[in-house]
Amino acid sequence: MKKYRSVTTCWLLYLFAGLGLVNGESLYSEEAYQSLVSDRKAYKVGDLLTVLVIETARAESRAGTGSEKNTGIRASAMDSISSHEAGLALGVASGGDAVTSRHGFISAQLAVRVISIDESGLLNVSGEQSIVINGEEQKIVISGSLRKEDVNKDNTIISSRLTNAHIEFSGDGVVNDAQDTSIFYKILQWLGIS
Repeated sequence: MKKYRSVTTCWLLYLFAGLGLVNGESLYSEEAYQSLVSDRKAYKVGDLLTVLVIETARAESRAGTGSEKNTGIRASAMDSISSHEAGLALGVASGGDAVTSRHGFISAQLAVRVISIDESGLLNVSGEQSIVINGEEQKIVISGSLRKEDVNKDNTIISSRLTNAHIEFSGDGVVNDAQDTSIFYKILQWLGIS
């Protein structure tokens, strides 16, 4: 029994002495920590977030010109019985107004992926979506950079918060083909006739 106690005591001493030498590391990593009860927000490469595209663009340009020039000659002759007058007037006037106007609006939601993080901490994102409706393909492409703090609680960001944003909306199909000008019109335009 005494031998059993001394072996147990030695093991206990060895165990307690060894605990002081053990160097434990925490399972907690501050860089990768995300609370289990917090909202999931994009913060690293490969994460997804939703861009709410609400863009309105309007441009208008106006120009007007005008000029006027008048020239006149007048002559008169008189004698004792009658008087005669003759006159010639020439006038030229020109004027022109031009207005160019363009208006565009797009509203969409698109999932994008964080493709890199630059040295200042901005998330570089990119994504595209293709939709086919009745044989018409519409494609939306978005890329840009954003700050982590601009991502909303529901993991969305509005497109106006993207920096260096590239938003492209294009279509291909019957409607798009109908909007193209014909080759004859292009030739007439090149010749300056149209």
